[in-house]
Amino acid sequence: MQDRLVAAVMDLETLLASSCRRRILRVLSSNGRANVMELVRKVNSTYNQVNSNLQILRNEGIIFDEHFGRMRVIRLNKENPRTTLLLQALKILETSEDMQPSKNRKPQLGKTVSEKERKSLQNDKLHRRKMRI
Repeated sequence: MQDRLVAAVMDLETLLASSCRRRILRVLSSNGRANVMELVRKVNSTYNQVNSNLQILRNEGIIFDEHFGRMRVIRLNKENPRTTLLLQALKILETSEDMQPSKNRKPQLGKTVSEKERKSLQNDKLHRRKMRI
């Protein structure tokens, strides 16, 4: 019994190892469902990277997809107990990341932002837009 629990924890650790997969899970947990291109935009990644991570999550039974014509809509498989464990682990990780100071962290809403930080954020947004084109 304990070996199975350790194996499940190791699998969850592997599933959470990719930052892209973590962002996909955050989007799906907050929105409920999303089509693939919506996920690509929201996680700020490439189609190939999102698609390969979706395949991993699908093979593990964490998500499933529905087809509506050509559109593929991705949803969390909430009937799978591993999905619940994965989302709980993700929440714990987010909480621990929020407690640690980081140089690259974006300022939180409601806090004052210096002129230099604001310009830096605007330049980052412009750079991301150019990379999408």
